[in-house]
Amino acid sequence: MTTRESTAPPVVTSGVKQLTARAAPHLRRWARTRLLPIALLICVIAWAAVQIRTLNQVEEPESIPESIVAHSDPLPEPALAGIDVEPLLELKVASSEEGGEEFLEELGGAAIEPGRLTVVNLWATFCKPCKDELPGLREVIRGAQTRPPHGGKVRFVPLLVDSGVTLAEARTTYDGLGGPAPNTFVADVDLGGGVRGKLTELGLIEGELALPVTLVVDCNRRLRWHHLGALRSEHFTELAATLAKLQEEFDGDTCPKPPQLRRLKKKTKPRERLPEFLKVLSTEERAASTRPKPRSVCTRDQVCARDKGENELNCPGDCTPSL
Repeated sequence: MTTRESTAPPVVTSGVKQLTARAAPHLRRWARTRLLPIALLICVIAWAAVQIRTLNQVEEPESIPESIVAHSDPLPEPALAGIDVEPLLELKVASSEEGGEEFLEELGGAAIEPGRLTVVNLWATFCKPCKDELPGLREVIRGAQTRPPHGGKVRFVPLLVDSGVTLAEARTTYDGLGGPAPNTFVADVDLGGGVRGKLTELGLIEGELALPVTLVVDCNRRLRWHHLGALRSEHFTELAATLAKLQEEFDGDTCPKPPQLRRLKKKTKPRERLPEFLKVLSTEERAASTRPKPRSVCTRDQVCARDKGENELNCPGDCTPSL
């Protein structure tokens, strides 16, 4: 019996191919349900990281704007320009001399002189924080005034922001508080908004004036440092460092020389005797006392002669107020 061999090729199926064919649908489904969400999450995290890095980047200014003033911070550089205090120099103040005679002059002539380093401290007799800071302020000023070679060019000026007391009474109170010895003792008597208006114009305060306030004005009469509120130990340290750096400017070409100083002093308005109404009155009373008083036209004849200027305000006896 003859056996016929089959001529068809044998069917050979690889086990790996069979496994792949069976697993392919599962792999595609797993990729859709697992890998795609993970990829999206990675993209979101990367985008968020880029945004955070962008927000944290701060552009460095090309130069420090002239209007920036260090306040309650150490002076970054002795050459920091500060801001012009021209409005403050025009503040009307009362000053006194040894004999007790009182004068009306501008703060720029009485206290803040060109070619000097001036610390101005705003205070009031009713202000407890003002009184508490004076002993510490005395040590800082004494250190600056005894530092060679320019200690003699450092001035301290207490500026009284008070009403209801005379300049002499305020000076007596000040002398008992242990503060720095003043080079000039002055009081705000300005009728055009006072020192609060001047500081607002300079952009140092908004709204009401909270005492005390400390200002450092350099040899060119520019504000270089200021602090609003009571000085603490860290502020005294900053103030002392600021004064030391500003004293170094006297050695260079920053500060005006004698010929220029003479020209600057000529621009200051001369002082005059302090009028009586400015010696002890409140700001409102001072302003009212400068207004011209209307001449009385009331004839007191029980007839309201409106054609002659009589009315309910200046002649209530003749003109009955309309109801």
